[in-house]
Amino acid sequence: MRNYAEWLELIASNREVLWKAELTGWLHNIGKLHPYFFFPHLIPPGPGLDFRDCCDVSGQAVQASRYGDLLPQAHLREEFSLPSPFESTSIARALRYQKIENYDSSGNAQTKKKLPDLRATSRFDWLLAIAHDRVADLEKEIPEGKDPVPERDLAKGTIFGYEEIRNAKDIAEAWASLGATHDEQWTILLDRVKFLKLAGEHFSRFPAETRRPINDITLWDISSGVAAVLKATVARCLLEEKVPGPVAVMTTPGGWQAIDKRNDRAFRYRFLRVAVDGRSYLGRSHRIPDLLGRKERLKTLYDRIGEYFETTIWLGNEVYRDDQGPVFLCPVFSDGDETGEIVRKLVVAGLSECIAGTEAGREIAWQIQVSSPDSRGLGLGRLLRESAPGLVAPLENLEAWWRNKSGELCPVCGLRPMETVGRAGLQKVCSECHEGRMRRSVAWLQQVGGKGPSGTIWLDELADQHGRLSLLTAEFLLGPWLEPKGDPERSEISRSLFLSHTDEAGNEQEKPTPKMESFARTERVKRTALEFWTGLGEEIRHHLTKNKVRLALAPVGGQSLSHGHAYYLQNARLRLSVVWDSSRATFYTAENLEAACSRNKKKLDVLQGYLRDEPFRLLEQTGYGGADRTVAESIRFQLVTVLDGGYSSYIEIAKEPGRWQVLVPASEADDCARLIWKRYETQMAYVRDRFPIRIANISAPSSITLFTLVQAAWQMAAAPWREETWQVATAAECGETLIFENGARWHYPPLRNGKPDLYASYVRANLNDPEAKTSLASRVPMGASVALRTSTYDAEFLLAASDRFVIFYDAERKRRPGVRREFPIALEMFSRLEDAWKILSSGNQSGQLHQAYLFLRQKEEEWGFDEENGSAEHEQEWTSFQKWVLEELEWRILSKGTDQGKSTVRRPTPEEWTRLELAVKSRVLLPALEWHLKILKDTRAEPWHPVSSSVETTEVKES
Repeated sequence: MRNYAEWLELIASNREVLWKAELTGWLHNIGKLHPYFFFPHLIPPGPGLDFRDCCDVSGQAVQASRYGDLLPQAHLREEFSLPSPFESTSIARALRYQKIENYDSSGNAQTKKKLPDLRATSRFDWLLAIAHDRVADLEKEIPEGKDPVPERDLAKGTIFGYEEIRNAKDIAEAWASLGATHDEQWTILLDRVKFLKLAGEHFSRFPAETRRPINDITLWDISSGVAAVLKATVARCLLEEKVPGPVAVMTTPGGWQAIDKRNDRAFRYRFLRVAVDGRSYLGRSHRIPDLLGRKERLKTLYDRIGEYFETTIWLGNEVYRDDQGPVFLCPVFSDGDETGEIVRKLVVAGLSECIAGTEAGREIAWQIQVSSPDSRGLGLGRLLRESAPGLVAPLENLEAWWRNKSGELCPVCGLRPMETVGRAGLQKVCSECHEGRMRRSVAWLQQVGGKGPSGTIWLDELADQHGRLSLLTAEFLLGPWLEPKGDPERSEISRSLFLSHTDEAGNEQEKPTPKMESFARTERVKRTALEFWTGLGEEIRHHLTKNKVRLALAPVGGQSLSHGHAYYLQNARLRLSVVWDSSRATFYTAENLEAACSRNKKKLDVLQGYLRDEPFRLLEQTGYGGADRTVAESIRFQLVTVLDGGYSSYIEIAKEPGRWQVLVPASEADDCARLIWKRYETQMAYVRDRFPIRIANISAPSSITLFTLVQAAWQMAAAPWREETWQVATAAECGETLIFENGARWHYPPLRNGKPDLYASYVRANLNDPEAKTSLASRVPMGASVALRTSTYDAEFLLAASDRFVIFYDAERKRRPGVRREFPIALEMFSRLEDAWKILSSGNQSGQLHQAYLFLRQKEEEWGFDEENGSAEHEQEWTSFQKWVLEELEWRILSKGTDQGKSTVRRPTPEEWTRLELAVKSRVLLPALEWHLKILKDTRAEPWHPVSSSVETTEVKES
């Protein structure tokens, strides 16, 4: 086996050839991007033409007269010589195993089957066939006699059943965009970075199969998986200088020799993770510029590691990434490599040098983690459960930073000594952290005043009109969907996704035929989750890009100030955050002007005039614990203008397959949560009982540190996932909707062809019993029990940093008794919570509602009522008491305008009373009061507008 130095030399001298070898994996199914593959009814008539011909981009079938030139055929046929033990080959020759010749010639398209062991002409072709088998074959295990019929409308499905229709025009455009001329195409193909960018754009847009239910795999899932497995397989053969046992056994009808695949199980694979505690690294940030700088440094680190594995050492492709590090698919070597020591030793030396050459690599510890060997490249979920190393910098770096220095520790990085002089000394941080902040501030200034809305990096500017902000965290329970069959948790893919629910005679089976776990299908799980967050981020960003404005303040006379530094303008009546732009000699506001106007009880035009007319002191913060320093005693402004374009009050902190985190104004957090839930109910409706989402909302004043918000979010994320059993109250309406006794409604939308989903819309009677009965949702009878992992909504308002320590959960996954029991609530109840508050606030002043809340909480504690363990009689008594309290409310609201001093009696309609009783029964009345009164500090009582003649309306003179 080659040593590390020999291996690097081999890679360096064969880099272009090795990329061509990897490229065959990416291109081996590219014919499926042709419109004729998706719409075989459009194929021009002609002898010997089948839609499977589209898979062959190397032979005579793909000609300009039939399909147009997708790839430069002449270049594909150019020979390239791989190092020993491989023979010379070409991309076109390697792709031939997809030719139509490999199918029998019976003429019956429904019975065509691939001939065994007749796919390869060389050792390299054989490895490509193995890679395809490992990744793609399990996607097509259709039960005998149940081969799905291709749909006329092309539907791209997700792993969870949601579909979108694509048309022939979209595919034709994607096909044509791969290049205008052969020379341009070949230039793109030879450039790995350009090709992967193009493939990522187009391959993920279309499915690799036109038939339901295997339209859940995209061309990207197949191609990226085959390329990763092929690369790992070839790397092992090159390192060991042998290909385990392929033997030429016969000649095919086409006249070429085939390779026996009997030894293909000799190849196994494992996942290798370069684990770092990126979550803690990001969470150490106290300000947005600190966080954005660390996020950028972490991305640079992961990109550098990816480049090292994929091109420098050419050992494996990256198949997963989150804040805790990138994951690569690597080979298992034949010489006793069960523990992964061979691959560790091979990569560790060069990896250490690679990581040490980055900013984040000098500040953070790392560790190599490997999964168990697997012949199909499964087991990622088990690797992701391993914890990352602690957030400790390498000792040699700490020694270098502190050599011949002393002083206090930098509060931002917690690693280097705090500077005592200069701008960094004034801010009481180290020089590296100060420079990182300045880079972010300068970059922000370059956006200000540009066309269209810009972003923000200031907590004060992100906050709402009351100076509050929210950290929204949404998480998926991803782990069980990445496990292989046989794992103690059992893969949800094989447990709850199905290929067929009927037998050949059309009768419903007791046990439906399951889909199989495969590398491509687990890849689809990750990409589906990531695409969900990407689309959600775009939707929320658009929602939060409102008509928010900044002011540009041009001072009288010159100013000798630091470019990009933040200051305060202050006098007896106003304090305003601003940033100095020396290139334009202008201050720009860095806080929400709605909050400034509300705080000073002035409209924006009045505030502008005030800024023009009054002198201000200019103050600068002096770091943690220090008083503000006066920079200038009296500054006046000759021009105060409103900038065009506005800004988006949205900052994305983290996005990975299992987790998404954003900062938004607190007043918008509820709307954002509703957008998340709406998108989830649309795209994950079929599997909501097995693929739950939980949303956590941490709200706080903008003066609180980002570090405190992130820590509170971690506390919520540490809660175990809730597992519950719900009783069906009403059987499925029209075969599509389940209604439960707690009032929750689960709607199962039809597929895009109008037919009901019969592949993913199943429910189980017991989550933990592999043999528990699994039923189509439309067949679940009234009174049946459905087991589920509950999607929840959790919330907290932090008045002080210490409030985060109250977030703890008991053994029942509820908030610890004595702290608060109302949250978390099931997300299905969130709309009911909002509905209850809307009714209550439209007929009561907030003071009365607050008293009612305190009264109910007091009685709850006095009676020792326990929602989890109380008897049915006790619960009924408590429900009746809550209804009585609601009935005894005064139900009046003060008038405004010219009728001030009067109140209008506004009792709920019978329909509204029914909805309030439902809120009481489903235990969301107290959460509704607590959320709006104690967390959101909602003091408004919405004006009442009559909705029915049954509403009693009386004017009462207030004393």
